[in-house]
Amino acid sequence: MQALRDVGIHTVVTVSPLLPIDDPESFFKRIGSTASAVVIDHYIEGDGSPEGGRTLQTPLPNAIRSVNAEAVRLEYRDRMIEIAERLMPGRVGVNIDGFSGRMR
Repeated sequence: MQALRDVGIHTVVTVSPLLPIDDPESFFKRIGSTASAVVIDHYIEGDGSPEGGRTLQTPLPNAIRSVNAEAVRLEYRDRMIEIAERLMPGRVGVNIDGFSGRMR
C-alpha cells in the first residue's frame, strides 16, 4: 500500500467482512500510515440482505462469535469506526457509502 501511495495512487483498504481485531489501535494506525482510506463493512448491513440474513445462513457468524462474541453486533462495528475515525479523520468509509467514496 505504501509503495502505491508513494507514487500518487489512491489506495483504500477494505475491511469486509469486519472480523474480530485483537488490537484495533495498531490495526488502524498501520492502515492509516500506508493507505489513503479505509472502508469498514459489517455483514449485518453489508451483505445486501435485511439484517444480514444471507450471511446468517453461513458458518461465518458462529466463527466470529467463537473468537469474539461482541464482533457479531453492529455496536462492535461502531466502536471500530470510532477508533478508525480518530486515527484517520476524513478517511473512513462505512458500508455502501464507503464503497461509493464517501468518507467520514
